[in-house]
Amino acid sequence: MKFGKKKPSDQGDRLNKQQQLRQKIWKDPSIIEDIFADKEWHSFEGNPSQNIPSNKMAKHINEEINHEKEKQECNERRSYRLRQFTRYAAAAAVLVLLSFNLWRWATQHQDTAAPSFVEQHENSRVAQDSIWISVTNSEQQVQVLTLPDQSTVRLFAQSRVRYTREFSSHSRDIYLDGKAYFSVAKDASRPFSVYAGETKTTALGTSFTIDTRTKSKYTTVELHTGKVVVASRAQIPAFDNIVLNKAGESLSFDTNMRLVAHKQGIPKKPTTLAATPAAEKNKASLLQMDNIPLPEVFAALAAAYDTSIKIGEQNIAKIQYTGSINPQRETIQDVLTVICLINDLRYVTEADGSYTIYHQDENTKEEKIKENL
Repeated sequence: MKFGKKKPSDQGDRLNKQQQLRQKIWKDPSIIEDIFADKEWHSFEGNPSQNIPSNKMAKHINEEINHEKEKQECNERRSYRLRQFTRYAAAAAVLVLLSFNLWRWATQHQDTAAPSFVEQHENSRVAQDSIWISVTNSEQQVQVLTLPDQSTVRLFAQSRVRYTREFSSHSRDIYLDGKAYFSVAKDASRPFSVYAGETKTTALGTSFTIDTRTKSKYTTVELHTGKVVVASRAQIPAFDNIVLNKAGESLSFDTNMRLVAHKQGIPKKPTTLAATPAAEKNKASLLQMDNIPLPEVFAALAAAYDTSIKIGEQNIAKIQYTGSINPQRETIQDVLTVICLINDLRYVTEADGSYTIYHQDENTKEEKIKENL
């Protein structure tokens, strides 16, 4: 008798393959599309006798579909949160950058060192280069500076001045941020001008105070002695040139450079001096002028100072002048300089000692001589 291994029947093989296929479909329902081509799906007639998926299989498929939907929604929520975080981070970075720049702008005026030519002010902090000198007073007490022309500046706390190492031959310009008292050395040939905010204050030999500190709502110019001219630096001037010639007289401007206060000072009284009749003849009393044409003004000055004053251009004769002049206290050069500053003019001293008046942009005889040399 022969014994041998029993071969599995074809039916058993089919059952085994069906069982394996069910397990694969159970684990991954998506493989159905790979197993059956589109032609087989279309040719399927739906024989009722064929087996249909069980409820358990349908539930599993629905669970897998819902799981995929939840996963996709989770990814979308994560992406949305990431975009929101990126926007907030960018806004925070911009805010930090703006805050840092504002802090630098607020403290930049304090980052200076002491000027080498003023050794007595070792506590001053100043920034200087080959041309400009900048002095900042970061202390609480007032500091005194001596300028190249021997004028003095009393610089108040948290204030800053800037000027050239050497003044030019025709001007002395100072730039102020804060509060300072100026005592100006007399020099008729070089007007002393302080630029503060949108104002320009020009003096010859005098003393005055300017305050533009940021804590103050106004820019204030106060005269102590002498005479100053206050002008607007804006392209469209906010006010006309104003002359201060009384001790204690002051001007206050708001942030838009509009004049908000004009405090009158103590008027000057004519000085009576004992003199001989000849001296009294040569000494003129205080000259008060109110909208007087310049030819008449110069005629009165010529008589008061016993000199000759000529007008170099005819249209200058249309200009009018208002002010007070004391020939006993003011030189003819000081008076002419103030009149010229107010009206954008200039004067030339001739060889015979007389004076000729021109517009600022007019080439004077002195300039022509210099050009020919």
